[in-house]
Amino acid sequence: MGIISMLISPSSAGAFLEIPKVTTADLESTLLSEFAEAVSSNATRSDRIAALQAMLKPMYDAVPHEADDTINHAVARYVLHRFFAKHRSWFVRGLEPHASIANGTYDLQDVQEWVPDYLQDFLEKMTGRAGFSLRELAIFAATLEDFVHKEELLWLKQVYTMLWHPLDRQLTKSQVKEVIETYLMVYNLDGKVNVPSPTKARQMLAVFVTKVKGWQDTVAWFTQLIDSMWGQDADRKVDFEETSSIVQAVGEKYGQFNDGECLKMKTELLTSESRKPGRIRLVDFYKKSIFGAWDFSEKIDYLRVLGALDESDPATPLVIVPNYVASRPQCLTSSNYYSVCCRDECEDLVGVLERNIAAPQADTVQIVKIVESMASSTIAAPRILPNHILARLEDVAASNGGRVPLHGRLFAQWMHHAFPRECPFPHVRGTTQPQTADEWMKVTGQQDSKATEEEMLSQVRNDSCKFTPVGVKCERQEGLPHQEPEKNEGSADLPWSQVEELLVVRPTMASTKITRIYMGDMAVYVLLSVAASLFLWVSRHILANWCNIHTSKKSDCRMV
Repeated sequence: MGIISMLISPSSAGAFLEIPKVTTADLESTLLSEFAEAVSSNATRSDRIAALQAMLKPMYDAVPHEADDTINHAVARYVLHRFFAKHRSWFVRGLEPHASIANGTYDLQDVQEWVPDYLQDFLEKMTGRAGFSLRELAIFAATLEDFVHKEELLWLKQVYTMLWHPLDRQLTKSQVKEVIETYLMVYNLDGKVNVPSPTKARQMLAVFVTKVKGWQDTVAWFTQLIDSMWGQDADRKVDFEETSSIVQAVGEKYGQFNDGECLKMKTELLTSESRKPGRIRLVDFYKKSIFGAWDFSEKIDYLRVLGALDESDPATPLVIVPNYVASRPQCLTSSNYYSVCCRDECEDLVGVLERNIAAPQADTVQIVKIVESMASSTIAAPRILPNHILARLEDVAASNGGRVPLHGRLFAQWMHHAFPRECPFPHVRGTTQPQTADEWMKVTGQQDSKATEEEMLSQVRNDSCKFTPVGVKCERQEGLPHQEPEKNEGSADLPWSQVEELLVVRPTMASTKITRIYMGDMAVYVLLSVAASLFLWVSRHILANWCNIHTSKKSDCRMV
């Protein structure tokens, strides 16, 4: 957030909120409590687990299962990551793809990235297996939500203190709106707020409102949320518990409201879409920052690490729109447990497939029928998929024994080809890293993740003029050195990598057959060896007895 430095003095930054460190005992007791509540007679609590199960079920049914009909450790993390990203716009720390805790240790750090790992290990020890049923997965999700809500409650208490409202006093509706607005200001400032009095808090809020674009839309949104929960009675008074229910709803639904801002960003980028769909030339990306109102200025090295760069034509780097919109710089990091990020539009599309197929694999005919009936924010339906996209799907099936795994990298890549503006391009594992700007600068030693104006202008000067938007003439900014533009050559096809990465790797029929043949040969070999040894032992025993009976010199029999 660019306005933080304008609102916070260095001495106060980070001093506002001190969240107590979570202990393993806290996690265990909360998880056990959720288990108890799941089977309790308390309808409210048991209904919550049932609701989570209903939300998780389509995804749970579609992912690979083990022989006992549970899902394994890695699949459970995959499902929970997608669940929170889809329904809450939360990227839960420690659940991100390929995240893990080194050496199995749990450092009680301020950022609670270790929490999901510890909970998962503890739950597996409780059940005595490394798999999760649907109900256990819902309990896991509920436990994570519990810790998020506990943190929200602490933030709310701090805001009450900030505005000098006693926790045992009822507030008017207008006072609650001020509390919520102040809470959201703190939320947007990552908790880095410290003021000595309500007057200073209100002064800070007044400055904040003038600096944040679209803040009135935010106020209108949560006002509507309050009215939907409490009605429009202006004289109504509420206690702290009722206010905390609003804060919980704000936390769960804020991501949906944030989707509006994400859509504006996506729409702006696509106004300069290159001839390669779902991509904007890096030159045009920087032009929007140099000559426009948008701050599209990430360094090319940082964009590469984020996985937001298409360099299939090195002379003309392209920013992949869905990858950029979903990248870490667009996330609001205001909780120790999660970041609020732009929701992946592809989740809705994959969800349609999962609900209709309800299995981890499908044949190409079934997939094509469903996909051709699906609309997105930029693609109308029904439609007929082009032949080259159909051929790609056949390739995916051929690479996986004739059927298409819905949760493999190749199918995710195919979805990017079918919906290039909604579905991110799935880079091969290990080639990208979803880092925040601070994390990237710490690792690389760079002073800033943003390109300078001169660095951006350098890209503009060296424009290859390839893949320019349809109907747009390639022109360089007046005053810059003139260079004769190249012809708009090169393929507009999207890149394709044949590398497959499956969520769960099962042995193929061929490998199973080879293993069985090998094991069969080994068994025959062992049996023959035993039989030969037994035959030799019996033969020697018979010969020794014959020798002792028919030979007078016993020493001669020792050679037998």
